[in-house]
Amino acid sequence: MARLEAIKADVLARLGNGDLSLGDVAQRNRASARYVQILFERTGTTFSEFVLEQRLLRAARLLRDPLHRSRKVSDIAHVVGFNDVSYFHRTFRRRFGMTPSDMRHQAPAAEGPLAASKN
Repeated sequence: MARLEAIKADVLARLGNGDLSLGDVAQRNRASARYVQILFERTGTTFSEFVLEQRLLRAARLLRDPLHRSRKVSDIAHVVGFNDVSYFHRTFRRRFGMTPSDMRHQAPAAEGPLAASKN
């Protein structure tokens, strides 16, 4: 289990790399690609599913973060490792039931000192 956690940490550290591959992760962790696949399969998922889910979760966090409100959705998609923005939109909608823009609009606005003094 510790081996899998180390591999997951490696993936998370390089999530923004659009060229992240099973082979590269396996090589960095001194394991075969098949062994890495088996470790993920034991948890009921695949390497690709794990990477996709983590990228989508990171994108959702950025979209809800007031500090990233001015960033384009396409920029966020690229930052979290999606090379294809239309694929990002499709998978995001499938995962969260809304578009990235919809999620951004549902996020609360930044509450700064000026907002608090208006009450």
